[in-house]
Amino acid sequence: MLILLFLATFAQEGRSGEGEAQIIPLPLETGVEPDPDDDTTQYVAVPVPVLNPTLGAGVALTGISTFELDENSQAPRSTVALVGVFTDTDSWMVGAGGKAYFGDDRYRLTLAAGYGSFNLDYYGRSSDPIFFDHPLAFSLEGSVIAGRGLARIREDLYGGLGGRLMQPKLSLNTNFDLINRLQLAPTLNGVGPLLEFDTRDDQTFPTSGDSMSFELLFYDEAVGSDFDFSSWDAFWHRYRLIDDDLVLATELRAAQATEDAPFFMLPFVSFRGFPASQYLGESVLQVQGELRWQTTDELGLVTFAGGGGAMADAWVPNTMNWAWGAGVGARYLISKADGLNIGIDLAYGSTGEGTVYFRVGRPSEP
Repeated sequence: MLILLFLATFAQEGRSGEGEAQIIPLPLETGVEPDPDDDTTQYVAVPVPVLNPTLGAGVALTGISTFELDENSQAPRSTVALVGVFTDTDSWMVGAGGKAYFGDDRYRLTLAAGYGSFNLDYYGRSSDPIFFDHPLAFSLEGSVIAGRGLARIREDLYGGLGGRLMQPKLSLNTNFDLINRLQLAPTLNGVGPLLEFDTRDDQTFPTSGDSMSFELLFYDEAVGSDFDFSSWDAFWHRYRLIDDDLVLATELRAAQATEDAPFFMLPFVSFRGFPASQYLGESVLQVQGELRWQTTDELGLVTFAGGGGAMADAWVPNTMNWAWGAGVGARYLISKADGLNIGIDLAYGSTGEGTVYFRVGRPSEP
């Protein structure tokens, strides 16, 4: 949870499967491709409203710079971003991150770091009726550093290593002073292998092909972690061109953490329509799709829907709590050279409440 809140903006460009948890989720877009002849460094600074059921209402101040590392390369443009987020729930974060493409896209490097404080709710594991109806308020404050390095193994296949260094401080927010004095401040360091398979026709505006990723992280005292556990996360994204201006993007995701993982490191169902972490457990399975319509060179419309569940015990179906979300959105292209756009989504989910999401950035999966 903590790593997701910090790094969704920077760390994995094109992975908005994290859904509502993203402070500034990377938007969805099709149709207009970035200008291939523009090799200059581009800068975009945008204040973005924040309005979601996880962090409340506020503002995100975002600065993004894109550039080419290799002249005359077919690699995507590299990106550096700065962000500050402040909301009316006294949640905030500041951070920086970037993604670089080297050697004609033979190597990919992602780095991100941040510090922040988040006031959140714990809804229990999966179908826990006590916390789900009466969530426990808690705070997470601390720092996160994350990195991913990938090298091309063969055409369309990348492999490498990922790592995370975290120092979160957990505090409970209750009406009992004795309980509130209880704090947990562990060091959580993890490292492990990564695999990516990518046949998309375009990194920025894909209209066909597949993108698959698998990340396995081991948190162990050998790398300085106070907790010993492991977690993995796997995605499969597919794109199909239905008409000249109409693209269908789909996503299948599975994730798991071992039983010794702290609750704030468990995977959770992650798409738009309800608060992040409301459905979490030792394992998660979800699917979602998005239909994208490019109405003009600058304006795009989307409609999306998804469903899935979290299992309190890993892959035990009778411990699963199901969730769904659906909605519509709009995108407006603000930088053709970089494929940057701003957008808004209106979503409704299994909690029975509507939600609004503002966003700025490059395109991403559903």
